[in-house]
Amino acid sequence: MKGWKPSAPFLLLLPAVIVLAAVVIVPLLLSLYSSFTPFRLTRPETFWTFIGVRNYLRLMQDREFWVAFGRTILLLTIALNLEMLLGLGLAMLVEKATRGQRALRTVMMFPMMFSPLLVGFQFKFMFNDNVGLVNNALQALGITDQAIPWLID
Repeated sequence: MKGWKPSAPFLLLLPAVIVLAAVVIVPLLLSLYSSFTPFRLTRPETFWTFIGVRNYLRLMQDREFWVAFGRTILLLTIALNLEMLLGLGLAMLVEKATRGQRALRTVMMFPMMFSPLLVGFQFKFMFNDNVGLVNNALQALGITDQAIPWLID
């Protein structure tokens, strides 16, 4: 490894890998570790008490867990299959249409185009200086006594 120099693709992918690790892998590993502890949010010191597989043994014997697990599997099976069949059917209908195919595709893309608009409106409402959630929370917590004009200044 003497004189090893990272390649350009490696350096370009490095920020994405770091963000992926910080946002996905680290919380996943912490969740896995916490499943081997008696951790409760109200008692944070219990995060460091290791109890082994006791949580999993208790879970395997819990009837309510198995009922909920079965319902989840049933719901996912039905929902995913129906979504796939509905999507495939709609795609076949759009492909079969001879007139207005471009207009039909455009209309079907509207929900995907509206999502960024709706998120923008939500942020505009949250940071509104008169009725915004952020200013109300900051004032309720006593952090500030005046509304901050987030979207102006």
